[in-house]
Formats: sequence, C-alpha cells, structure tokens
Amino acid sequence: MRAVYEQQQAQARQWHFLSRPTGGHGFLYGPDGPAALRSLLTQLMQTQAAAPVK
Repeated sequence: MRAVYEQQQAQARQWHFLSRPTGGHGFLYGPDGPAALRSLLTQLMQTQAAAPVK
C-alpha cells in the first residue's frame, strides 16, 4: 500500500497513510485497537480543522 500511496500523492492529496509495525488488518480488534483508532481519528480531525477553507 505504501507504494500506491506514494505513486498517487499528486492526485490524491486528501489521502492519509498510516501503517503499524504488526497486527495485520485485524489490529482494530486487538487490545490496543480502540486507542489506535481514537488516535488516528483525532489526528485526522486536527489536520482537517487546520486546513484552509476553499
């Protein structure tokens, strides 16, 4: 996915890429899943709030 993200950055500026060292797609259901999701959503909301209005 990182390669696709890097190839498409010019066309998809609203994409946000975040990877985890381990966990696979089921990481959300693990013990730190809710905290990881909360952290990501907080980060995205702060980024969006700081973005200039078009």
